[in-house]
Amino acid sequence: MDDVDQVSRIISKTGLTAFGDFTVYNPPVMTSTLTSSAATICANTSTNLQVTIGGGDSPYTVGPFTIVYYDSVLATNVTVNSYTSGANIPVSPTASTTYTLQSVTSSKACYSSASDTKTVSIGGTSTYASGSWTPSAPLSTSAAIIDGGTYNVAANIDACSLEVKNNAVVTIPSTYKVTLSGALTVETGSSFTLENDTNLVQTGGTTNPNTGSILVKRNSSSLYLLDYTLWSSPVENQNLYNFSPNTVYDRFYVFNTATNQYNKIDPSNNFTVAKGYLIRVPKNFSSTTSSIFNGAFTGKPNSGTINYAISDQSNNIF
Repeated sequence: MDDVDQVSRIISKTGLTAFGDFTVYNPPVMTSTLTSSAATICANTSTNLQVTIGGGDSPYTVGPFTIVYYDSVLATNVTVNSYTSGANIPVSPTASTTYTLQSVTSSKACYSSASDTKTVSIGGTSTYASGSWTPSAPLSTSAAIIDGGTYNVAANIDACSLEVKNNAVVTIPSTYKVTLSGALTVETGSSFTLENDTNLVQTGGTTNPNTGSILVKRNSSSLYLLDYTLWSSPVENQNLYNFSPNTVYDRFYVFNTATNQYNKIDPSNNFTVAKGYLIRVPKNFSSTTSSIFNGAFTGKPNSGTINYAISDQSNNIF
């Protein structure tokens, strides 16, 4: 049928009769497409579905809309009310799940049936043992386990999470990095070391998911006796004095914003997360030949959202 049909007919309703030509309007069909933010996700995480709605004519296809989709794992229809085209619909599948769009209904009761489908899979697990990864090196959507032995491979690790267990000794060589969207777990008896110029990058979550202690090595620039370096700890509960035990005891400082001065701090204190400390080089450094201070931080790695208040006393020094 054409969108506009001209017909001559008689209309009778409530006793009234009318004659003439009338326009019967069939609006364009409303369309809908189902998409997902990710085809594969880490276990115990979420992704989003989106429904893009088009076609039709206003006001018949004006939102908000009611969306109905089928969840293959739950084996039931799910209804989303007050939906806007393209908005996120969060889903947290516990297994590979196929989502099938069933229908879209506008606020004016314009209806669109649909059968568009999207499957969201859960990433697997990669295990390093006896010198190789099984079944393969981890991906950003898979969990990683280093199970015993020694790991010092010159390669990045990109995974959902990393578990170091069974007395494994892990060393990440200089210039490489470990990127996780979830937790780093180092079991008692195992070790995890980040060499200088190596990073642990954690991209997900607002709280610290990590368990166990790691060693982070950081080298200073070339320094002489009486020089200082500003340090901040990447781990929890690192003691100031233990970090630089050969520094003169009263040469640990912290910045006082109110006075624009560095104040001495008792090195029996621990580093505060996200705070910088001015520490003099060890007293056995030379005044004529430069040396590098090899810093070592030991503790549970910091992660998550860290809020730290700063202020500017109009001198552009923080």
